[in-house]
Amino acid sequence: MKKLPRPCGHYLLVKLKKVETTQKVGSIIVEWESDKNKALQRGEQEATVIALGRHAYKDIHDGTPECKPGDLVFIRRYNGIFKNEEGSEDTYQFINDDDVIAVIEEA
Repeated sequence: MKKLPRPCGHYLLVKLKKVETTQKVGSIIVEWESDKNKALQRGEQEATVIALGRHAYKDIHDGTPECKPGDLVFIRRYNGIFKNEEGSEDTYQFINDDDVIAVIEEA
């Protein structure tokens, strides 16, 4: 496996979470609307933070990062996704530090 690129400046590297839809053939059960699907329609995406650039969050508040590697976050969705390995299921994206909308806390 290739080493993942390191984000620079105010950028974060995130791994996008897959959204799965369920359908059963035969008795027609289709999941039309869920909270995740509504979020995707608004242009949001769940992702896991992989790495932060060294200047991420330095220009806001006291410079303390709003999230850290391993955190599950909601981000604004943009183009510019990439796969680290050919045939890999994992999809990554570089985002600006202010594209993190929220950190998802476990209940």
